[in-house]
Amino acid sequence: GRVGEHYERAGEWLKAAEWYMRSGKQSQNIFANDLAINYYQKALTFLNEHGGSDTIQQKLEAYLRLGDVSNWQARYSDALEYYSAMLKLAEESGDLIAQARALSAGAIVHGYQGDHHTSLENALRAETLARNADAKIEIARSLWMQGTARFRVGESHAALALAEHALADFTALNDQGEMAR
Repeated sequence: GRVGEHYERAGEWLKAAEWYMRSGKQSQNIFANDLAINYYQKALTFLNEHGGSDTIQQKLEAYLRLGDVSNWQARYSDALEYYSAMLKLAEESGDLIAQARALSAGAIVHGYQGDHHTSLENALRAETLARNADAKIEIARSLWMQGTARFRVGESHAALALAEHALADFTALNDQGEMAR
């Protein structure tokens, strides 16, 4: 964070944003969630004010990480705002993978809020976009989320089939974190 502050004082806004993102990730990794949010918000502010089309991927990551940390803190309204902003930016830039990622993340939040039908709708949209982009990890995530939503609305047989499909995909991708989920 100190390095980011030095760049900020020097008026090197994009370098400051880069270092604030690094600090946010470190804070997030040790579950210092409020600090992570602070760093990500600073980074996003500088990216929005001083960045151009070359910083879109950094902005998308900042929105995703802000949403994730807000979700961890059960600040669901904030998380949905960040994921919605991410989705909008991804749509504007034509990034199908980021759109799928934002929709899957939003599906998780809607599930936590008990809105399982909206969760399922988001997961289905995410799958379509991920398939169009041939993004295998995002396809598998959307299938997992669809299974979760279907389970919660009482469609256990469909949920099991989706879970098995997602697990097979995660296994083929050797993504142990997602396999465990």
